[in-house]
Amino acid sequence: MYRGGFIDYHLMDIFKRLQVLGEDRVVYLKDTVIEHLHYRYGKSEVDATYQARGPLDVGDEVFINLRKYRQTAAGRLASGIHATPPPELPPMKPAAPLPDNDCQAIAGFAGKLLLDGSIPISWRAHLFEVLSRCYLLKKYKYPEPTWQYRLLKTLAPLLKLPFQLIQKFK
Repeated sequence: MYRGGFIDYHLMDIFKRLQVLGEDRVVYLKDTVIEHLHYRYGKSEVDATYQARGPLDVGDEVFINLRKYRQTAAGRLASGIHATPPPELPPMKPAAPLPDNDCQAIAGFAGKLLLDGSIPISWRAHLFEVLSRCYLLKKYKYPEPTWQYRLLKTLAPLLKLPFQLIQKFK
């Protein structure tokens, strides 16, 4: 059972992939803003849903692992729109854990997201930023004020982390 995050991102990713296939089905509502108040960003308290996942909840690695599955799902939607036979869904494989080494993890995100030509470049950049930020926040939520804090403080402007959140890591 998938108890991790990014369900909204899985859905949007499928529709961004469908857009590249020539079927733009994303509609934005005028004067409507929906904000995800995630506890990792300091916007809410941890609730029962998040507590049930444990301290190292899955999400990032599963999202990366399901890229090809979402691409096929977009192809299946396009087939439905055009009344053609849908492609077969690939088998689901267990997600490999993310590397402990920060450089390897971020480089992996870059290779798998920024170089994915089946989604728009703006969406690639957004996914790279979100997954990199989540990885760092999950890993360094409560570090001692050591090199990890300095690294996070240095990366904060690049990842658009709020200053108040960085102070929590001190």
